[in-house]
Amino acid sequence: PEGAYQHPDHVHAARSAIAAVERTGVPAKLYLTAMRRSDWRKIFDALREAGEDVPEWEMTEEEERQLRESEARITTEVDILPVLDRKRAALLTHASQITDSWFSKIPSHVVEAAFGRETFIRARNETQASVPETDLFAGLR
Repeated sequence: PEGAYQHPDHVHAARSAIAAVERTGVPAKLYLTAMRRSDWRKIFDALREAGEDVPEWEMTEEEERQLRESEARITTEVDILPVLDRKRAALLTHASQITDSWFSKIPSHVVEAAFGRETFIRARNETQASVPETDLFAGLR
């Protein structure tokens, strides 16, 4: 919920998940999604290079601080290249939100570089799994 991308639905979903875990103690591990600033930079640079009209990425000092702090807290990185095409196809079905947006225009090689791995902040851990992690199920088996 403190990430740089403050979409109200995403913030609310994160807060709800955290509250549920705090109240129930379930599950043994909780992950929050996080994305590296360098990956966002790759995306916007490639889109500009392709002539797409994307906003300049000017962030306030507060947004920069949030992104740095979020990135520094990343504990887990999972390779999703084997399923990336299916994930992208599923995302692109949100036509009303994506069809005319910059998201649908990201070059394939940049999609792989920026989205071929997913990064997370492990916010709760009741297992013996150490960090950094590459397996969300580490310590649960």
